[in-house]
Amino acid sequence: MDTKILFEKVFENNVQQLKNWEFNEIIGESLYKKYTGHYAFVKLKISRIDDIAPQNQYINNLTQKELPLEFVNEIWNTCNNFTEYFKEINCDIPFLKFELLDGTYHKIDSRLLCFQKATCYAIKNAFDNSFMPISTFDMQSIINRKIENQ
Repeated sequence: MDTKILFEKVFENNVQQLKNWEFNEIIGESLYKKYTGHYAFVKLKISRIDDIAPQNQYINNLTQKELPLEFVNEIWNTCNNFTEYFKEINCDIPFLKFELLDGTYHKIDSRLLCFQKATCYAIKNAFDNSFMPISTFDMQSIINRKIENQ
C-alpha cells in the first residue's frame, strides 16, 4: 500500500495538528491486528534532532530476536515516508529522531504491511493519544507473544 495515501487518510481531519507541532518529543504506539491473526505492535518516540544533522536518525532499542530486521526496516521506511508526507503539508520540518521503543510480531503470521500500518497508526497516536487505543486483552496477548518469541 502507498504510505502517502495511508497518511493522508489517517491525518485527513488532523492536518492542522501536524502543522502546529512544535517538534516536542512525542510517543505513540499501535497494535495493528487483522482477523486472520496477522498483527504488528510498534511503539515509537519522535523528537527533533537537537544538533545539526544531515538526515533523520533511527534508533532501534530492540534485538533482532525481539523484532527481526525486515520488520524494523519497514518501520524506518514508513517513518521516512511520514517525513516526506509532512514536508508536503508543512515545508519547514527539521530532521527528526525516530526511536523504536517496543515492538512485537508473530513468528509465522506477521507481514510487512502490518508493520507499515502499525507504524503509521503509532505516529497518529503520538499526535492524538485517543486514536487506536489498545485494549487490555490485546496488550496481554502482546506480552504473551513477546515471551514466546524470546
